[in-house]
Amino acid sequence: KNAKESAHAELMNLIQDIKEKCNDFKNKGNSLFKDGKYEDALEMYALAIKEASAVEKRILELSAKAGEESKKEMEADLIAPLYANRCMCYMKLEQLQDAHFDAENACRFAPDWPKAKYRLGQCLSALDRHAEAAQAYWDGYQLDPKQAGASAMLKLFKSSVAMGKRQAKAEKEKEKHNKPKSGIVAYDHKVAVEVPVPG
Repeated sequence: KNAKESAHAELMNLIQDIKEKCNDFKNKGNSLFKDGKYEDALEMYALAIKEASAVEKRILELSAKAGEESKKEMEADLIAPLYANRCMCYMKLEQLQDAHFDAENACRFAPDWPKAKYRLGQCLSALDRHAEAAQAYWDGYQLDPKQAGASAMLKLFKSSVAMGKRQAKAEKEKEKHNKPKSGIVAYDHKVAVEVPVPG
């Protein structure tokens, strides 16, 4: 065998091994999630992500030697779904910042996966960031308008756009009502100061 073939064989064995380990954790996590044991499921997904991360450097080295792009495939097929699943656990536990972080990672590892965009949209909606959620849903819809969940994603996009518009209008109104009026005196360190009103 030459070095390239040897690297390819080692790479395939490593990827197969890591997929088996990660899928075992993922399946346990999925089962726990279905049973409503979100913290336990979260732990299983975290263990799978840790396993995959531990071999990432070696996969990169072997991919380079074998002249292959196995790392990207592994990220899209294995790591992104783990982040997407862990994201849902965080959502159920109302840990929205952590959920958002995992949704962003799912999108980073699988930028062409509609479900990653869907998860990101869910997180952004829960964080009341409706305009950004609309963009995530639209991006997911555009990736594959014929996918099974495309019509639902399109509805979520439209709903998020409407909510974003209402949110922007409410913020504008609030800003208008909080504008200081001429002649109002502000007190700073017990010294009265006239606040000028912008023209």
